[in-house]
Amino acid sequence: MAKLLFLDDDVSTLQLMKMAATVLGHEIVTTTCVSEALQLAESQKPQLIFADLGCLQDLDGNLFIHQFCHSATVEGIPVIIVSAGWSGADEFRIEKNGHKRFLTKPITMEHLTQAVEDYVDQHVSDRTISFASQG
Repeated sequence: MAKLLFLDDDVSTLQLMKMAATVLGHEIVTTTCVSEALQLAESQKPQLIFADLGCLQDLDGNLFIHQFCHSATVEGIPVIIVSAGWSGADEFRIEKNGHKRFLTKPITMEHLTQAVEDYVDQHVSDRTISFASQG
C-alpha cells in the first residue's frame, strides 16, 4: 500500500483517482490547490505525487515545476506531472526544469499500478513514464 497525493483542477478526476487508488489498496489525499498540495506533502508525507498541469493556469509553469518539484517540502518524493494533452512546449518546459516524469490522461488503473510499482515499490527516481491515451 502506498500513500498518494493527487493535485488536479478537476474534482471529478480527483474522485475517480480516489476510487481507483482505494480499490488498489492505496491511501490517497487530494486537492485542487497548489499551496494546499505543498502543505499536504509536508503533513501527510505521500510516497508519490501526481500534479496536473492544468492547475498551473494562474502560475508560470516553469516557476511551478521548479518550485514544486524541487521544493524542500517534496524533496525526495517523486512527482509525476499529468496532462490531458501534451504539447511539445509542455514536454520541453518540464524537461528543461530537470523533470522527466509525466503521464497522459486518462490515468487508468494500469497506469496507477505501474507508477506505484516504478516509483514507490522499486524506488526508481528518474524514469520517464509516458502512456498513450486510450480511446
